[in-house]
Amino acid sequence: MRGLQVMVVLAGLALFIKVTGEHYPIKQWLFWRYAGYWLAATFWATACTSAGARSLELLRTPRLPLIETLVYAFAVGVLVFFFAMFGAGFVGQLKPWLFVALPGSMLLFGAPASLRLWQRARAIRRQLALRPRAPRSVLHVVAVAYGVAALGYLYISIMHPENTSYDARWYHLGIAEHYVAEGAIRRFPEGWHLGAFPFLPSIIFTWAFLAPRTLLFDKVEICAHMEFTFLLATLLGIVALHRRLVPRASGSIAWVSLFLFPGILLYDSALHLGSDHLAACFAPPMFLLLLRTARDKGVTFWLLFSIVCSAALLTKYSVTCLLAFPALMVIGRALLRTVAAVRGRATWKSAWLGPLVLLGSGLVLTAPHWLKNWVWYGNPVFPYAYEIFGIRPWDLYNTEAFIRFWTQHPWQPKGTTAERLKEAMKVLFTFSFYPHEWPIFHGAVPVFGSLFTLTTAVLPLMRASLRIWALTASCYLGVYIWFSGMQFDRYLQVILPWMAVATSVILLLLWRTGVIWMRLAVGALVLVQVAWGLDIVAIPAHAMTGQPPVQKTLSLIGAGYRKDYDKRLHVFEPYSSIGDTMVPGDKILLHEHHLRLGLKVPVVSDALPIQAGIDYATMGGATGVYKRMRKLGVTHVIWIDNFNLGAVSYASELVFYHFVRRHAPSPRRFGNFQVARLVERPPLADKPLRVAYFGCQGGFRWGLYSLEAVHFEHRVIFDPSAYPRPLRTEGADYPAANVLAEADYVIHNPGCRPEMPADWQQKFTQLQTHLTDKLYVRKDLLP
Repeated sequence: MRGLQVMVVLAGLALFIKVTGEHYPIKQWLFWRYAGYWLAATFWATACTSAGARSLELLRTPRLPLIETLVYAFAVGVLVFFFAMFGAGFVGQLKPWLFVALPGSMLLFGAPASLRLWQRARAIRRQLALRPRAPRSVLHVVAVAYGVAALGYLYISIMHPENTSYDARWYHLGIAEHYVAEGAIRRFPEGWHLGAFPFLPSIIFTWAFLAPRTLLFDKVEICAHMEFTFLLATLLGIVALHRRLVPRASGSIAWVSLFLFPGILLYDSALHLGSDHLAACFAPPMFLLLLRTARDKGVTFWLLFSIVCSAALLTKYSVTCLLAFPALMVIGRALLRTVAAVRGRATWKSAWLGPLVLLGSGLVLTAPHWLKNWVWYGNPVFPYAYEIFGIRPWDLYNTEAFIRFWTQHPWQPKGTTAERLKEAMKVLFTFSFYPHEWPIFHGAVPVFGSLFTLTTAVLPLMRASLRIWALTASCYLGVYIWFSGMQFDRYLQVILPWMAVATSVILLLLWRTGVIWMRLAVGALVLVQVAWGLDIVAIPAHAMTGQPPVQKTLSLIGAGYRKDYDKRLHVFEPYSSIGDTMVPGDKILLHEHHLRLGLKVPVVSDALPIQAGIDYATMGGATGVYKRMRKLGVTHVIWIDNFNLGAVSYASELVFYHFVRRHAPSPRRFGNFQVARLVERPPLADKPLRVAYFGCQGGFRWGLYSLEAVHFEHRVIFDPSAYPRPLRTEGADYPAANVLAEADYVIHNPGCRPEMPADWQQKFTQLQTHLTDKLYVRKDLLP
């Protein structure tokens, strides 16, 4: 009878599949793709945790609580994976076989340790099963439901690749795609600044781009699911740190405290394949290890501390706000023990062994970043500290553009030292109430979450352990360091786990007082914060789509109903269509544009001020540019008509578009982009190039200039006396016709100079428009 029942159920299943398959074929279900992404992300995360657990055993780590061991294992395993990927890339072995071979070998390496962890977990589960369970309170159920809902929304937001951020398409994923196209990790020959930044995220995402027989859609989604595992690891770390600070607390709902900061649900602080949430994952284990090293006399925890700090540093520079407090504590500990050693109350070894291990191993572990930069660019922190180390390549004009960018950036601290200090002290208490973000995202609406500020105000009025005070102080010092640098709200995500733990601990201690009015006040505070943040999911703040992320995902899911099975998987246009025209061996020069994801081949960027080595005005004209591009391996050029990012001079634009007209003929149009293959032309005569200027006379005067004279960032210079003098000024004795007769290029603005010689355009042809100015070249300089 039971067998017959099974057969009837299976027959019903077959009928259901047949009927529904006529409307939506089962092989086209998105479920299979997302199951594959989960499989890949789980494979990777398990491999990292397994190798990390084995590494902990090799370091002779004492037996720790299981949850804390898992937090350390994942962090250590991520760094192991990074080194393995970097090593493979450095020797030119970024091949598809690595996608399976590397995590597989890490699983084998860590299998014995993983088995022991599994046995520990089963033993703990059996012990818990024997204990009587108290019923879950309504508060516990509501908190978990809220946390699950927030986590679910974050997952929905990553389900469409185009919900990734601008920066991810620019360099986090762009670098990963570049490395895979190269088959290796190589120097960016144009001195692209972003290619020299800490690159752990890009190296990790490179693994996803090695996935064989997958679309760009799939590769990006694997990366997104990897980032989601980092978030899950962060939540686990929050629970572990909460338990460490309040030993008698289970911390089972402490992870929900992360979602009491609703900014994490909104662009650009949400999951979008940036580096912020990867760096944040190292915050809980970092503080846990800081507490361990404060008492432990051996070197094991110092080594683990170094590993976690190094992994954070390899992720992004803004983790300095994470490292500030631990650095002060380590230095303070060493000094106190040094004083004790001088008095004969301690040994010199106890004072300095740990810090020296931390420093020495940290230098070794971060060498893939700083040593690589030193060898490739002559500067371990390229492009910063160029005054100390110098840089290669580094053109003068690019240097000036770089300096202007960082000194004039709207999110850089301004004013005198005293004014900046005063503002920084003020912002410690106001940072969550006044956004520090681009107005186009969510305007002036505060979204970061103010519970940390409001709850820590109660801390001086209550009894709390030194550990809680230390965590709170570390958060405030982190905010101070953050405000002293780049003041983007999303950079605060790296210390958000600490803030979440501090908030959850203080709320718990207040709740434990048992005073009804205290509980009502705490409940009201949390409820108002949650209610305030509920509409965040509907704010159309995404800079790339202009929509809430959920809208993109719903459109993707609805594409199955519309039977757009293939179209729904085509993303990042027109970049993907351009990439489809490329073949192995091609390399693209991307002119004055940042986004590159989907081009599928290596890219050379000339965008200022984030590259150091391409200055068209100094290359000797169009022929010189062609020779330089060939030396860089460039085969194709991409540009957008009448567009530049703002730091380009007249000279650079004239030479670049002259080069394009001569050596990149017959461009194909993809949306706003022009794409052309380079061809060789007979070299032009080597002679000084001259420019006739007939634009608006804000600084330049009408007349004849050398090309070098108009290599000048005129849009940021408002002092007319700072402008270069012309070789010859237009006047009665030197009319416009004479100026044009000696010119190779012309800059003309019809609105400011409507009257020109009648036949002048017979000798010149327009190259491009530079803002409101039209750029021309002499026709006999073209093929």
